[in-house]
Amino acid sequence: MKITLKPSDIIERALWFKYEHFILDGKSQKEIEEIIEKNEEFEIPERSALIIDLLKCIVTDNLKHRLNQHMLHLLNVKTTEISTAKKSNLLVINKNTINYELDRYSKNFPDSWKPTLNYVANLKELRKYIKKLKDKLQKLIIHEGSFQGNVIEYVEATHVKKMLDFNHG
Repeated sequence: MKITLKPSDIIERALWFKYEHFILDGKSQKEIEEIIEKNEEFEIPERSALIIDLLKCIVTDNLKHRLNQHMLHLLNVKTTEISTAKKSNLLVINKNTINYELDRYSKNFPDSWKPTLNYVANLKELRKYIKKLKDKLQKLIIHEGSFQGNVIEYVEATHVKKMLDFNHG
């Protein structure tokens, strides 16, 4: 299969962080910025496309929706069960994991990228939405757990789901 695309195509699909991390590993920041600025079409090997999830990605300029889908996937794979003094079998996720993923998601849209008109407003909305989610995360009830002598702050998975805004209007 022949797959041709531009760096902007990868960025618009919110896959730039994975592409930079797994495919461009070893390139300098200057080289990476040059790739983004030139925005030249290139052929990507099918294996690389699979690694960054390009083949299962649907094109949309609704970046908020794409982040919500990413967060739901994260909850499906990273949620764990703990017991507290008040509840047993509580489904939780590490608070730092959520924070990290929100920060990492922002890196899909590098500052050197010049978005097309339909992405400008959505990118601005996405950045506000990420800030809103981070603020809400700080207000969630913390459940502390211990793992290998370290205290870990967990938040309930259902509370994280409730933070997400699925209204598209």
